[in-house]
Amino acid sequence: MHEFLILKLKTMKIIELVPILAYIEHHNDLGKSLWYEVVLYHNNEWKSIDNSNTFNDGEKVLKWEYCNDIL
Repeated sequence: MHEFLILKLKTMKIIELVPILAYIEHHNDLGKSLWYEVVLYHNNEWKSIDNSNTFNDGEKVLKWEYCNDIL
């Protein structure tokens, strides 16, 4: 089972997050972009992995599935 771990610095507590394969949509001056990306969902927010800029500019998740359920 693949799980991503983040370290919460204030409490030094490790939180396990399950990766999600999301189908993402973004509208900009060039039109609409659609792509798949592995992301996380934490505290009612979608989070990108590895400091990508996803979710910084109005991107939205159209559909999603847990990665563990796909394999």
